[in-house]
Amino acid sequence: MTPDEIGQRLHDRATRGETLTPDEQVELTRWFAEHDAEEQTQLGAAPVPSRLAELQTRVQQATAQVVVQAQRIEAVTADNAQLRQEITSLQRVLAASRSGQPA
Repeated sequence: MTPDEIGQRLHDRATRGETLTPDEQVELTRWFAEHDAEEQTQLGAAPVPSRLAELQTRVQQATAQVVVQAQRIEAVTADNAQLRQEITSLQRVLAASRSGQPA
């Protein structure tokens, strides 16, 4: 087994109330320490607050742009629907005039 699998197994046994041998307890403690160190490394790589604020501002700006574009798309869609209705109406008038019937 890999050390991670051993640590997981020992952790599982300990959380289920099983008694670990002194060597197993040392191994589990070592496994926790390795994972804690790994977490600290990952946390150290987190963006600094000023960078985070900048990113949040950029996200807000992008969101605002998306909203504006969505509103424009809605307006164009409504205009297109109205134009389609007008085209359909004009086609009926044209068809009626060709057949000599009133529209």
